[in-house]
Amino acid sequence: MQIAKLSAAKLEAAIEKANSAEMFQVDAMIGAGRGNERISEIRVAAQNPSDLLAIAYCEALNAGNALRNEAERRKRYHGSLKPVKAV
Repeated sequence: MQIAKLSAAKLEAAIEKANSAEMFQVDAMIGAGRGNERISEIRVAAQNPSDLLAIAYCEALNAGNALRNEAERRKRYHGSLKPVKAV
């Protein structure tokens, strides 16, 4: 998915979906008894290929961050979520 080319509505929908995915991973971490881990600890744990929970958490977090960063970039550029057109 090319985030920069998403329409405003699709970007908002993708952000909502990403938020849900992140909350699902948070619930999974809590359910596994790992709710007290710091994000820095989770990111280190995600370097271990056998820690699938940490990997999934980081992937969900990274995807959500990329979408929110794009939304922020658009708002900073022209004040809305409409895509920024190349000049």
